[in-house]
Amino acid sequence: MKLSAQELAVIKSVTKALGSTENYNANGSVNWDFVDADVFMDIKPADSDIDAHYEMFNRFASVVEAGILA
Repeated sequence: MKLSAQELAVIKSVTKALGSTENYNANGSVNWDFVDADVFMDIKPADSDIDAHYEMFNRFASVVEAGILA
């Protein structure tokens, strides 16, 4: 499956945000609200792209969570 440029940008931005210790809770879990804020500021989706942006963000966050919890 080939990913779109938008999907790759979201994946890259989430990965970058996950590299910041500020985006983790004291117990080591990911603070997805902080990651979301970082990614949103990085991507700056147009109003017409917000729904698609969050679909991509949530899909990749689920993949990350599955890997963390596995």
